[in-house]
Amino acid sequence: MEECFSPVDDFCGQLKEKFGEQARTTLEELIHRSGVDEIANVKTVKEIRLEEKKITRTDIRRNRWNGFRIFLWILSIVSAVAGILWILRMIWPEDVPEIPFYFGIPALILPFLLLVLVFRKLNPLIRDYDREISAMKKHLEELTEKAWNQMEPLLALFDWDTVTKIMEKTVPGLTFDPFFTRKRLSQLHEKYGLNADLFRNSSVISCQSGSLNGHPFAIAETVEMQMGEKTYTGTLLITWREKETCPDANGKLRTRWVTRTETLVATVDKPCPVYPHETFLLYGASAAEKLTFSRVPSELSSAGNGFFDKRKLQSAIDDLKEKSREMKGFMIMSNEKFDALFHAVNRSSETDFRLLFTPLAQQEMVKLLQDNQEGYGDDFAFEKQGGINIVTPAHLDETTIDANPSLFRHFELTEIRKLFLDFACEYFRSLYFAFAPLCTIPLYTETETEESDPEYAPSLWEYESLANTHGDTCFRHPASVTENILKTEEILSGEDGREVVVTAYGFRGVDRTDFVTKFGGDGNWHEVPVHWVEYIPVQKSGKMFVKEDLSLANGQIPEGSAWKDFFRKSALAPEEMLFRRKTVSFVK
Repeated sequence: MEECFSPVDDFCGQLKEKFGEQARTTLEELIHRSGVDEIANVKTVKEIRLEEKKITRTDIRRNRWNGFRIFLWILSIVSAVAGILWILRMIWPEDVPEIPFYFGIPALILPFLLLVLVFRKLNPLIRDYDREISAMKKHLEELTEKAWNQMEPLLALFDWDTVTKIMEKTVPGLTFDPFFTRKRLSQLHEKYGLNADLFRNSSVISCQSGSLNGHPFAIAETVEMQMGEKTYTGTLLITWREKETCPDANGKLRTRWVTRTETLVATVDKPCPVYPHETFLLYGASAAEKLTFSRVPSELSSAGNGFFDKRKLQSAIDDLKEKSREMKGFMIMSNEKFDALFHAVNRSSETDFRLLFTPLAQQEMVKLLQDNQEGYGDDFAFEKQGGINIVTPAHLDETTIDANPSLFRHFELTEIRKLFLDFACEYFRSLYFAFAPLCTIPLYTETETEESDPEYAPSLWEYESLANTHGDTCFRHPASVTENILKTEEILSGEDGREVVVTAYGFRGVDRTDFVTKFGGDGNWHEVPVHWVEYIPVQKSGKMFVKEDLSLANGQIPEGSAWKDFFRKSALAPEEMLFRRKTVSFVK
């Protein structure tokens, strides 16, 4: 993306193919390094598939015989009932329906014959099938374990940064951090003015950070607590008696008392916490650092070339022209189509806006917004707050942004190839088109000087990500009935690792009842009970211990006394800890 002023064309022309080739090359290198025997794995997998088919066929035969057994049981019960009725008919001829003699005698004999067939033939046959299936399943487990063992050397080489390293080889100027570092978060805060209050009520689920041509970026999935409203419904059944006058069969008016019923329904709206998830890209850039604007996806971008589509676009342009005449500080661009589709009418400075969105940038942005073939079209919100740019593409919600290597785990090499290449190519496409709106702007692709910092310390966002990976059940208040927002604070740092306080913010629920007055059909007012839940904040803190090491690879502990001391002091075995990227963490 270095000097990349045409993201769509560059992706189609070279980067897509280049990344695919790099991904295939990397995978084959890993397979070669692992030393796995592909021929042996193919043979083992073939045996697994044959065993699965044998189990399926045998299970079908067993189920057929079992169905026949059930039929014989039902037939014997029906026959026995008929025989008993025949005997009772002889004792109480007036009370029991008549059953013919030629049917009664066989009905008494048949159940015994059927039960002999079930117990002497069918039950042993089905037991043989059960033993056969059990033996085949055991053999299948052995074959599957053998296949997993064959693939384990390769699976051990897949790491959290395997895919991102391929991206670094593909895109000049792109680097990823081993984890979301303190340095990167500090850059976004101090140099580019990231507002920490934006994320006060949210927690990071997973994240990636790095730099593009010296511009720091962070991609994060967050969960945020927002107070919404929930509608609760209550009902009350009322009854009353009233006189009713109606003609009888002779036409005379008669008065009678009738009972009426009515269900009164009442609703109340009460506050309720909701927890939406969002995935976004933060990008720091010094160009036009005082400019602010925002835009959201527009349906106009996906419109075709039909008559009505053209009319909608022209109508939007006419509205902008009218706004340009009436609104102080806003002037429609020469590329009217760009202004209609991008629709950032709340820009704070026309001069700075035009500095960023040059005629070339406008042209490329329109191309990006209308590209639904290689890219995702107009699926992103774009907000600039001074030096911070926030891009929120809808397609990132479907992306596992931390590139978890467990996604490639399988016992079949052919399937591993497919899983890895499919994920890697879609991952690259997803992240590339998250950056694409920024890369249409020439000033955003110019290289900025980046200060070197050899220290890799986890940031608070990385701590939140680790805490959420452990799960809020490790930290939540016992009375909490909602999701929890996990926030972190490092309180101790040393050679043995970092001690982090994790505070879980949730809500306990208290049952309440409101009475809503409703007018009933009986002419009276009634109090309808509506039960609802009041959510009261609760919080609880726990401790998480984190140790980072750049030599960590896919949960493989490097040799060294420092790690032995670490495990001894923590009194935990390696399998009790969470290995994620270049960090190890555990909760106590």
